[in-house]
Amino acid sequence: MNTRTKATAIARGVAALGLLLAACGCGTAARTGAQVTIMVPWSGTEFDAFYQVIEDFQHTTHITVNVEVTRAQTEQLAAAVRADAPPDLAVLPSVGAVDQYAAEHELQQIQGISPDEFLKPFSSLMTYDGKVYAVPVKADVKSLTWYDPRFTTTPPPAGAAAQQALAHGQSGYWCLGVESGPTSGWPGADWISDLYLAENGTDAYEHWLTDATPQWQTVSTAWTTWANLVQGSTAKAATTPFGQAAGGMTDKTGPTCRLAHGALAAMAFDGDLTPEVDYDFVAPSASTPLEVSADFLGMFTEDNPAAVTLMQYLTGNAAQTAWV
Repeated sequence: MNTRTKATAIARGVAALGLLLAACGCGTAARTGAQVTIMVPWSGTEFDAFYQVIEDFQHTTHITVNVEVTRAQTEQLAAAVRADAPPDLAVLPSVGAVDQYAAEHELQQIQGISPDEFLKPFSSLMTYDGKVYAVPVKADVKSLTWYDPRFTTTPPPAGAAAQQALAHGQSGYWCLGVESGPTSGWPGADWISDLYLAENGTDAYEHWLTDATPQWQTVSTAWTTWANLVQGSTAKAATTPFGQAAGGMTDKTGPTCRLAHGALAAMAFDGDLTPEVDYDFVAPSASTPLEVSADFLGMFTEDNPAAVTLMQYLTGNAAQTAWV
């Protein structure tokens, strides 16, 4: 199965997750008046979308959800665990955190789930010592180019070379913002990784991520491609929050920029905008692999049926559809 096929199937895999958890027998619906705490790293419209799902859950189950929001996920979660006061559930700051917390016996094993039931990109990231300790709850395709059909009547090309020719160094052509607090820069790093993947393929990409041998010569090509692509759009990028950058593309009084790159979650489009009318995207060609990210949810406490119920809900088809 190639990367594009995997990415296309992610929605089906995540939607099926709720059925798998519901069948695992690892918990029942919590009693009325129960509470559950969940730690998440999201902010802005990304958090708004998540919290709407939480509100639906509270209305349906009468379980109170206490949401802890932090951009310093690694530090705050580690501090809570050290203080023996972890949240019931937490979005893990990295896939390495699954191994770390499972090895330290801080994560609770998710019973009744086999990693073989999941898509290959997810299965190896969910486990430690052959047991499942985390489940994917939010997957995003990052290799997308966004535009406003109201001002760009012809969809833009997908390839970097064609996009560079289209932009040809125009000032502010790309809606570019890389400011993100202590993690500033990641939108640019994502884009460069995406270019490297498109230029070199999946085998080279995986080798780059896992091999200790420096490969600057090949990576530098992706940096150069990116520099040429966004030429003319970098003046305010370092101080523009990534979630606000695309707002210039959909400004109803007239766009201040034309194209944006990345996952839908990073665009922060206003809720009153209509997909495919006020904003749309183009994806790379069918032969080009896609860059996909996923957020994994782990359970840190025992004997709280409300936590199990919330995990089942977040990975179910209804919540996943509403979340998107």
